[in-house]
Amino acid sequence: MTTTWTKLRVVLFGLAMLGLAYLVGRRAVQLQVRESAQLREWAENNYLREIEIAPRRGRILDRKGNELASTADLESVYCNPRQLAFVPDGSRKLAAALHMDVRELDKNLAGKREQYFAWVKRRVTPDESKAATALGITGVGLRKEPRRVYPNGALAATVIGHAGLDGKGLEGVELGFDRVLQGTGMEVVGVHDRLGRDLLVDGAIDSSSSAGKDLVLSLDRYLTYETERILAETVAKYNAKAGMSVMMDPRTG
Repeated sequence: MTTTWTKLRVVLFGLAMLGLAYLVGRRAVQLQVRESAQLREWAENNYLREIEIAPRRGRILDRKGNELASTADLESVYCNPRQLAFVPDGSRKLAAALHMDVRELDKNLAGKREQYFAWVKRRVTPDESKAATALGITGVGLRKEPRRVYPNGALAATVIGHAGLDGKGLEGVELGFDRVLQGTGMEVVGVHDRLGRDLLVDGAIDSSSSAGKDLVLSLDRYLTYETERILAETVAKYNAKAGMSVMMDPRTG
């Protein structure tokens, strides 16, 4: 037989559940309706950022289409200074893996202890990349960066010139046709976590439309090589201070 106390407890429990449901519903309405715009803005400020995608610099080719200058993607090592500071011997291990002076690394990171991102070493070798990854240090990661490469070494260097780490031409054809070769950068909205690491998946963006244009020169790679070789031998033979040569089609000038 149900007692009065039992009925009272059932009623009290039901009232408590109704009260709890009311509080949950009220909070849900507050978050989803009244504060939704503000919360969305906070979330976007915390997790979204404008990420600049550097354009791929155009190639420099000789008259037959052989590459005189091109661009390769190399990995650069970065870290979260806030996390690295709490890893025992983290700086020493990382410096050893990247063939760096630990004092130089510590000096570089000294003023960035409160930051979430700092470069450790840019455009490392594949072996250094593997060594840094194998350490498994929290807050240390890799990011691909383009680097200008010259497959033929110093061949026609005085004509081609070179580009700096930022991908801008500094001398020669690289500088003279910089606007054509460089292309235009892109800015996309990317997602990053609370530690400031980009979560944008590699390859998700097609930057080919912003890439620089290829430049075809009238130079011939083989003829340039032979000319430089003969010129160097002649300078050495006559103990000259320097030499100069011009390649020209005698029929057309």
